[in-house]
Amino acid sequence: AEAWKVLTRNNPFPGVTGRVCPHPCESACNRTYFDGAAVNINCVERTVGDFGLHKGLAFEKTAQNKNGKIAVVGSGPAGMSCAYQLARMGYDVTVFEAAPKPGGMLRYAIPAYRLPEAVVDAEISRIVNLGVTMKLNTAVGKDISFDELKKQFKAVYVAIGAQSGTALGVEGEEGRVLSGLVFLKSVRENNPAKIGKKVVIVGGGNTAIDAARIARRMGSDVTVLYRRTAVEMPAYEEEVTAAQEE
Repeated sequence: AEAWKVLTRNNPFPGVTGRVCPHPCESACNRTYFDGAAVNINCVERTVGDFGLHKGLAFEKTAQNKNGKIAVVGSGPAGMSCAYQLARMGYDVTVFEAAPKPGGMLRYAIPAYRLPEAVVDAEISRIVNLGVTMKLNTAVGKDISFDELKKQFKAVYVAIGAQSGTALGVEGEEGRVLSGLVFLKSVRENNPAKIGKKVVIVGGGNTAIDAARIARRMGSDVTVLYRRTAVEMPAYEEEVTAAQEE
């Protein structure tokens, strides 16, 4: 429990990061020089995070109330982390989210086999329980203007994420080519995009590999095309290996 308190001072999502972080720090861990192996911090974080979820550990809020309301635009990991820190300081925080559920790309982009929705729900609920107000299905610029936010709140933190895909820019792609994020989101929303028997994934990042594994599980024959070598693929090595095994 004490380890959980220490860990969550800076990171309110230990159960999430313990599952999806690629732990690059382990390759530079100086423990390797003492006993031949890095500290497996990724599994430590997941274990401590899951302990907190299992035991129902809750965040402590300061008794001091700060003067001023703060708006956070976006309920992904950046937005909810900001809301968490501000709420613990005693600020009145309101989060505006265009989607029907909070979590951003944690919920709508990362496949459930890597990050179960129940973990996202539980770790976000702890933050909300600090007194954070959630305004879901509320798009800034549509349902409320940015100028209105600036009038109503002392400060505005914008955490809209990077949820736009990139077009290939080749002839004939319109209507036949989906961005990886659009495809993954359709699956998470239980309304999967229709794909053919043979699917080509262009790219070698984590989104590409996630899309490849999901398409394979939907019954398609999948080929991943990447412009460089397999060693140079930016996707996590264990994810690439798992995809090949599938």
